[in-house]
Amino acid sequence: MGKEAIIEKYLKCVEKEICNMAPSADFIESLRNDLYDYMEACSECTFEDLEKEFGTPEEIARDFISENSAIVPRKIRRSKLIRNIVIAVLAIVVIVSVCLMVDMYNHTAGMIVQKLYIYD
Repeated sequence: MGKEAIIEKYLKCVEKEICNMAPSADFIESLRNDLYDYMEACSECTFEDLEKEFGTPEEIARDFISENSAIVPRKIRRSKLIRNIVIAVLAIVVIVSVCLMVDMYNHTAGMIVQKLYIYD
């Protein structure tokens, strides 16, 4: 397995453990650079060597999440608030639309008159 494949496998494992619980693009890019620097110094590195040097993907993800735990709840709370506001606005629009349709139906129901003409 090539060096790039080993690094990408390691990074995929870290990303899988983070599970989008915190914004991690900068962290992953920084980790990628560190891994490439380490791979240049070590000619025959394996996945296990990376785990020994940097820690397991689970450990790295756990540390990253614990350091960024203050960001996550605030961001989740904000996204839930926006979602709830959108749902409430849509519900109001639907209710008003239904009421207007019922009102229009009630007002126009008596206006339809059929005329019957009889010619001798």
